[in-house]
Amino acid sequence: CALAGIVQQGGIQQILVQRQEALGRWANAAFWMSLGTGLLAMALMHAAAPAAAGFLRVEAPGRVTRVIAALALLPPLQALGTVPAARLRIDLRFRAIAFVEVFTICVDVALKISLALAGYGAFAIAVPMVVAALVRTAILWALAPVRLRLTPELALWRFLITDSAFLTVTLVCYTVISYGDYLLLGCFASAATTGEYFFAFNLAMQPIVMFTENLSQVLFPALVLLQGDAVRQRDAFVRASRLLAAVAIPACLGLAIVSDPLIHIVFGSKWLPAIPLVQ
Repeated sequence: CALAGIVQQGGIQQILVQRQEALGRWANAAFWMSLGTGLLAMALMHAAAPAAAGFLRVEAPGRVTRVIAALALLPPLQALGTVPAARLRIDLRFRAIAFVEVFTICVDVALKISLALAGYGAFAIAVPMVVAALVRTAILWALAPVRLRLTPELALWRFLITDSAFLTVTLVCYTVISYGDYLLLGCFASAATTGEYFFAFNLAMQPIVMFTENLSQVLFPALVLLQGDAVRQRDAFVRASRLLAAVAIPACLGLAIVSDPLIHIVFGSKWLPAIPLVQ
């Protein structure tokens, strides 16, 4: 799903934000290109599903294939929201962006809990993600409608692909870093060890995710506004980096200190082996 997401994203939203002064020129071509890559990603996920089930050596490969087929709906649904999401970032409507993300997370979590309690197994994870993506796309278009045409303007795609290639390479590297450890542990370690590491890593990453994800949503479009003034852009970047370090590094150290009592109190004895991993 992560690799298919790279195919679908291709940095198109970032390209639109960077070219914000000519959004009307690029929005239509970007929409159709994003939808095309989303459909391609969906097809790749369907094609790779049997191989993925075999690689994971699961007892019910057919069930894994069906879960992947459900998740394959994500790329085209996410692609449909690329252009209005870029419009919100260009307009610096961060309150609207926050509303969309929080509401989508609430829908996703509520459905996951409900379906898990109803006994839907892995589908309790996959189906809510699809529904949440559909809801997110609908809200984005309601908040930031963009005029589109039926013609995909294929002649403009090559100008988008040029920049998209560099961003895609970056996304590939990021995905390898993000998921490579899980894949290696899944191949060479026990399920218990993999689970403990997954739990610990995600808990330890919370301070970074909390600050960097939110800051990046604001910082990128703000820095784009300064692209005509390299000195101010550099100074803004340095100030933001210093602020992030001043807040996030103490938060990470604080989590290392409180992880032992935190896990004892909140999660009980089940996750005690994860304490040194968190630290």
